[in-house]
Amino acid sequence: MKRNTLLTVASVLLACLLAVSCNLDAGQGIFREVSVSVQSVGISIIGAAGFDSATSTAYYVSDEGLQSKRASEDPQMILADTAAIQIKQAFVYTEAAVTKAAIIAQSGDTIDSPAVYYTYEFGSQAPVETSTLAIDLSYGFLTSWTDNSKNSLTVSYLGSAGSVAINDVSAVRQIIGTLDLRSDPGEAHLLITYWNAASENRMALVSYTGGTLQLYNLTSPDSYNIAGFSRSGDSLVLVDRNKGYVYYISDINASTAAVNSQTRLSDTFPATASVMYFYGAVDGANVYILKGYKAYTTLSWDIAGGSFSSTTTTSGFANGLIVTTVGAIRIAQDSALVYTAEGGLFTIDTLNGQNSAF
Repeated sequence: MKRNTLLTVASVLLACLLAVSCNLDAGQGIFREVSVSVQSVGISIIGAAGFDSATSTAYYVSDEGLQSKRASEDPQMILADTAAIQIKQAFVYTEAAVTKAAIIAQSGDTIDSPAVYYTYEFGSQAPVETSTLAIDLSYGFLTSWTDNSKNSLTVSYLGSAGSVAINDVSAVRQIIGTLDLRSDPGEAHLLITYWNAASENRMALVSYTGGTLQLYNLTSPDSYNIAGFSRSGDSLVLVDRNKGYVYYISDINASTAAVNSQTRLSDTFPATASVMYFYGAVDGANVYILKGYKAYTTLSWDIAGGSFSSTTTTSGFANGLIVTTVGAIRIAQDSALVYTAEGGLFTIDTLNGQNSAF
């Protein structure tokens, strides 16, 4: 009953969100889209919760709790939902050689119940409630209100020291993350768009690279709905969700303003702008992956030359996308792991466009 109720509510919410052309739940940090129905694999995935490269283990939040899955093996339950703790977001990480999970959960089945932040050590009996005012756990970043005044944000990266502060925040609009695990400890980026006290649109990029955290306060583009972004070196590429325009900053250390390239991906990408996905760099310095209705595209972007080219795949995994695709993690040089709501996990070979069930 629980799963059917959630799916029904999600369908209604999805229809409403599409009607107003605003598909982002800033509390979850994910986009929703309309696609085709495929045979369910029996797992309803809510969000990605990390990947362990050493054991090839994917972690995710399902409608039953926090689970794990190794390649070609059956899923395992790590921490099941209870009446008191309904897990909405999680991320698995290692700290002092101990595997832990950070969790944002709600109490009960009502969508307006307050979110609570928990920590959990694998093998322990129960998660531990904290007083942290957490609002998002995208790809290892813990984003929380600094205090009860809720006018500034604190962002840290789980398992590492230090944090950054984003001040003068009136309301959060979007939180979008990317995770690249080609090297240890990995590279992750978080884009936050928000309004300040003067109701001005602002944007912040938080990057975790080389084990350190860095904040870039940027000027938000004239778009109010970013489909996604990717940082490559010191350059930043963003895609507008409503009209499909590509924005870029050539060097985030030298400039804060996002420039409209006047290139519209919706003119060539096989999807309407309202169902476009954008994931992080997947191959080389300037290559990105996008996903839309029944297709995904590898996009080569040359910022200096101001041009792009793309290769589109519409078969296999691309043609089997179901209502929601909840995340993707780059797990190897030429491989990305994609989490889908009802179709399970897939790996995409970004060199030849092939894909397979994980």
